[in-house]
Amino acid sequence: MIIISCHFGVPSWTLSRSKLSGTRNAYQTPCEYPGPGSRSEFLLDPSGDLDGTWLIPAAKEEGGQQGNGSCCPRNAICGLDGRSYSGYHFVDGNCPDDEQAPPFRVKHAGVGVQAARALIVRTPISCVEMSRILLLTTLALSSCADSAFVNEVPMPALTRFSTDSLAAFDLSGRVFTGSDSLANPSLIAVGGTQIYVGDTKASRSLHVFNRRTGELVGSFGERGQGAREIGYLWSLDFKPGSDAGWLFDLSPRTMHFFDGDSLTERTVTLQGEGTPMNPTWIAGDSIASVGMYMAGRLALYGPDGRFSRFKGTDPPGDPEIPTPVRNHAYDGKIQTNSGGTRIAVGAIHTDRLEIYDLEGLRHLVRGPVFQEPEYTLHGDDQGNSWLSIDDETTYGYVSVAATDELIFGLYSGRTMGWTNDNGWWSPPGEAVIVFAWTGQPLAVLNIEDGALMIGISASGDDLYAIYHKPAPRILHYQVPEIG
Repeated sequence: MIIISCHFGVPSWTLSRSKLSGTRNAYQTPCEYPGPGSRSEFLLDPSGDLDGTWLIPAAKEEGGQQGNGSCCPRNAICGLDGRSYSGYHFVDGNCPDDEQAPPFRVKHAGVGVQAARALIVRTPISCVEMSRILLLTTLALSSCADSAFVNEVPMPALTRFSTDSLAAFDLSGRVFTGSDSLANPSLIAVGGTQIYVGDTKASRSLHVFNRRTGELVGSFGERGQGAREIGYLWSLDFKPGSDAGWLFDLSPRTMHFFDGDSLTERTVTLQGEGTPMNPTWIAGDSIASVGMYMAGRLALYGPDGRFSRFKGTDPPGDPEIPTPVRNHAYDGKIQTNSGGTRIAVGAIHTDRLEIYDLEGLRHLVRGPVFQEPEYTLHGDDQGNSWLSIDDETTYGYVSVAATDELIFGLYSGRTMGWTNDNGWWSPPGEAVIVFAWTGQPLAVLNIEDGALMIGISASGDDLYAIYHKPAPRILHYQVPEIG
């Protein structure tokens, strides 16, 4: 039986993420200030005793600001689920020292580390959020560790490789566009006749360029939460060669349809527990996404956005470390072939490539470094907590693109420490590793250093990469024939 009472803290089982340009880590949940009648807090406690229970609080960026520009005070009430914050936008900023609560640190590595079972974290939240969290917390407390849904096919053989064993090509790029419309380009997709660029700082979220001329066709998606508005564009889903696709707004968990000419009012809002991070349409009129989930590797949703089930086995790591934490550590970029029958997931924080079909994980590829992500759980004396990737972690596939024949992974090889020390908002890459859908590594494409995201034409002949330094621009590379 779930006992609900006010004036306590509430455990959070989800993590919410937002890119913050210029900040040290890329995770924040905006804080809520208690308004009239909302000072009460509550605890969902099925046993009356939380000792030994793992509670995973909502992520919050140290030094972040909430949407109205105020710093998060020490006694701020922080919510649980990214769905609750459709009215917020995320901005950069530094808070005064007296508004920073002293953190505690609990160190975890990706594999083989004994979990700190004694850690108890309680995140306070106003009672008005109770209805949004009841189902989520019930699931978490009753079946968080339940991984009954396992991979439907036998676990695949592991392919390990070194880039020294692959054919290497040195590519020379040309400027596709350096349009003044580019403020902070962070996403790219290549259609048949157009290039689609997501921008987190421009007044409109999506820029569309003519593939032949590089000229700006138009910009779409004003900031906001109304019809045809985008709060924070987090990912794009355009199938190879298609000029119609979907834009994912992180905070309301909503996918918006772009028909090739304009942003339409057609939307799908993803429902259910956990936080989807990179949704994509797959065959069978379904949606698959990586995210902060309590079981499996992918979550599947119906065409109406309702959660269906998990797919794949839990991510690597000590089983005593909760699955949402490990899913966070192994967060990935996802792409499919044009029919949505094959799914590639490139891990951001390590050199791990997973290839699925509609039955489950078929191919697992590791290389060239074979280092697992290292991460730290932070918290303060007010019950706020957040997860960060440690400086020692070597970034892997920071961007993934695909055709019907090949997978292209932009490999970084930089550590989080190097990224921070050199003033990058995201780890850059200088090499694109090319794979067949069978998982076989085929070639390395050496491109100009500093690439942040890549897109590929349906033919596989034209590679486009986003750069921020010395100024925002997109370069085009001609891809050689890869055997």
